Amino acid sequence: MLVLVGAGCSSDAPVSDADVSADLPTVEALGVPVPGFEGVVEEAVVESDLDSAAEKIPQDLPATEPVVVPEPAPVSEVTAEPTPEPVVEVKPVVKSFNITAKQWDFVPSTITVNKGDTVKLSITSADVTHGFRLAAFGVNENLSPGSTVHVEFVADKVGNHSFICSVFCGHGHSVMSGTLIVK
Repeated sequence: MLVLVGAGCSSDAPVSDADVSADLPTVEALGVPVPGFEGVVEEAVVESDLDSAAEKIPQDLPATEPVVVPEPAPVSEVTAEPTPEPVVEVKPVVKSFNITAKQWDFVPSTITVNKGDTVKLSITSADVTHGFRLAAFGVNENLSPGSTVHVEFVADKVGNHSFICSVFCGHGHSVMSGTLIVK
């Protein structure tokens, strides 16, 4: 083991080229390559001379206080909760629709309302006797040709609700239906 003692290693003061005596051997002069060491070597000490080398360390060096590195502050995990989207309350309103029943269709066949709305339907048969059945809201009316039936209810059930012709009206009767969408 080779221990190199370098000039200026015992002080925090900067060392200039003038401070280093030119007669001290360099690492290259000793013929010992030391990776990462640049400077002048005062002496080389072999492992057996370690005790005597320790005695050669000047004792009058200024005492240095130990460097105290503070513990890092604990990292607190901050989890941002997603901001809920604002709830837009839709106030119940009265929505009125005119529906025409004709062989084999309701026009319009889709009606959209919001939960809580009061729904007023004016249903007219254009050709033959039809029926209008909306089971989810207890509606079942007979529609005579040329007359209008008025139905009113509160849409209190969210979902898609089918309405159908409940009176046989010919060969396309089974496909005569529509949908009430309550959001």
